[in-house]
Amino acid sequence: MTGHLPDEVMQRFRKGDLPFEDWKKTDRHLAECPECRQRLLVSIGSPDGDAWWMFKQAEAVDGAHCPDPAFWLAWIEDRVSPTERTHWQSHLAACALCTETVERFRSLRDAEARRVSRLFQPEWIQQLGHFLLARRLRPVWAVILVCAVIVLLYVRWLRGPSTLGEHVRIANTRILPLRDTSGTVTGPVDRLEIPGVSTLDPEWSTRIQALLARGDISPLPPVAQTIHQLRESVPVRSVEKAQAQVPRPIAPVVTMVRHQPITFRWHPVAQAERYYIIVADAHLKRIVAELEAGTRTTYPWEDAPRYLQSGQVYAWQIEAWTPEMVYISGWARFAVLPVEAEKTIQDLEHAFRRSALALLTVYLAYGLYQDAWQPLHTLEQMNPDHPVLRRIRQKIAAYSAPAGSS
Repeated sequence: MTGHLPDEVMQRFRKGDLPFEDWKKTDRHLAECPECRQRLLVSIGSPDGDAWWMFKQAEAVDGAHCPDPAFWLAWIEDRVSPTERTHWQSHLAACALCTETVERFRSLRDAEARRVSRLFQPEWIQQLGHFLLARRLRPVWAVILVCAVIVLLYVRWLRGPSTLGEHVRIANTRILPLRDTSGTVTGPVDRLEIPGVSTLDPEWSTRIQALLARGDISPLPPVAQTIHQLRESVPVRSVEKAQAQVPRPIAPVVTMVRHQPITFRWHPVAQAERYYIIVADAHLKRIVAELEAGTRTTYPWEDAPRYLQSGQVYAWQIEAWTPEMVYISGWARFAVLPVEAEKTIQDLEHAFRRSALALLTVYLAYGLYQDAWQPLHTLEQMNPDHPVLRRIRQKIAAYSAPAGSS
């Protein structure tokens, strides 16, 4: 299609009156032509990027026009305009899938509110106040002391578990013998040594100990906040499963990636003639790239470093084009490692090259869940049915999928 879309075609596209082949050509033109896309946004009464993404997500899937779950998250947080709220109110009342999505987000919000309430109003603080007053301590000093304790707790919560705290939790915990590529690891985890790793500093020793004791470790500060943001998008994946014909992203999903070529993988859709990958910024306001993958369900994006910036979060989705319908997945998110973190990881990979266990710990600490599968698989082959490795697999699988899965 050349030139710009006539007004009549634009109106018929909005109403869904075009033949399917013409609709597909028009949709492709709108994705490539900013001027026509702006005319469409003006015609639906909201000339901004958010309206375009809402319009794309409202395209028909078996006759159900449902917005992206991220819209419903904005809905319950009162971040949608009055016009949008009025427009989608009747849809929400009639659509069981969207109602379930809204209720899930509300339950997650309420659970977080209860957690914060318990953090700042634990019962022991009230008991401390009663104790201080019973000792006839001047009220002003009692208030100052309680406030100081609350501030310390808040700072501790923001910083996450300290090295000392990790030692307290794992001290004297014994582990089952675990065969590593550098040798066998045994004994109390607070005194373990990794054979073949001579440069294991106390901080990384503590993280390896925590991994062996709990089967999981917290992300490090350079990526912790980003990982938390990515994990908030997990409920979107469960919504996608409710529609069997919708393509579902496999990788990269809820993971950090390096600033290098990446490979997209997704579940197939029956009778799909071709797939398109849409990559957008974290807020779904700008299309970063649109990639045609043919009939494959994997796509190695060699030019990724040209389009993606270090330290940024991105979203991607799949369009599956069949003879009768275009099926669109929900948005999956990943983030590119900051430059300084990537340099640190390269140094650690060299220092820990003989130990699959140490490398696994590094990848988990930096949120490189796709990279973590390889050393985990190596350890599983050397230690069949090891309970700690099973726990680690479950943790990673909650957010990521190994290569070759479908």
